[in-house]
Amino acid sequence: MVRADVVAILAALPLFRGLPPGELTAIAAELEEHHHLGGNRILIEGMRGVDFFLIVAGWAAVEAHGTPVDRLGPGEFFGVFRHGCGCG
Repeated sequence: MVRADVVAILAALPLFRGLPPGELTAIAAELEEHHHLGGNRILIEGMRGVDFFLIVAGWAAVEAHGTPVDRLGPGEFFGVFRHGCGCG
């Protein structure tokens, strides 16, 4: 089942803005939901072949060489697409 809140977040992202609702729903249907506990690493700097991560709830700390550099929250994304886009 496609979550309406995920479709709405995708529609608001510049990357997907302007896509028809049906295409947004199809993209959302391909996403897998994962929950991460605070303090757990999702990605490590320099990893290859990672996926696209969309934050629906909560926050993710961004570190470079162990130093905090940013904080991402609902409606933001990170990682890469399978097609090689380094967006985010």
